[in-house]
Amino acid sequence: MLSYVVPMFQDIFKQIPFLTKMIIRLSDLVKSYGFLFVLLMLSALFAGRLLRKNENYTKAIHYLALRIPFLGPFISKVYLAQFTQAVALLTASKVPILNSIQMVKIMIGFVPLKEALENVEKNILLGHSLSISLKGNRMFDSRIISLVKVAEETNQTEYVFKQLNEQYNQEVILQSKVMSIVLEPLIIVFVGVLVAMYLPMF
Repeated sequence: MLSYVVPMFQDIFKQIPFLTKMIIRLSDLVKSYGFLFVLLMLSALFAGRLLRKNENYTKAIHYLALRIPFLGPFISKVYLAQFTQAVALLTASKVPILNSIQMVKIMIGFVPLKEALENVEKNILLGHSLSISLKGNRMFDSRIISLVKVAEETNQTEYVFKQLNEQYNQEVILQSKVMSIVLEPLIIVFVGVLVAMYLPMF
């Protein structure tokens, strides 16, 4: 459309609105550098597929995701919900907590949580309790540490992890709704801008 339809209006109309001029300039760029743009896109897709297999690249992307405002805490809670759910199911099946951590570490694909669980596993093997082993890891907030300590004192590990899982799931659902409410007006504005750019041509 940018290459064929838009330039027709330049020949038909003498006076063209500012937004339409911008579209025509974009059309000229597509004509001149369209092939290069497609080539760059294909190269980026190919490079992305190759880099996905690179552990250092995956690690960097995962840690970068945690630094993004709003999105980072949301991602963290999503994986904490998975972690607490898995531990709750394993402890309900009478799997020892060390084996549970080892199994969850294999199941989780998120590098920051995987590395945090590796540290937890090492501390447990050194003789520390789970609550102490969780300390010092940014992936685990004070809530999970304090409740795990209560679970150890009352021998209610399965119940506490089930409650933690419910809390994190509720927070994920709530934040998803908030994000959709925030993004909806932005999408409407974006569509409105696109419509405003094309309407002057008709």
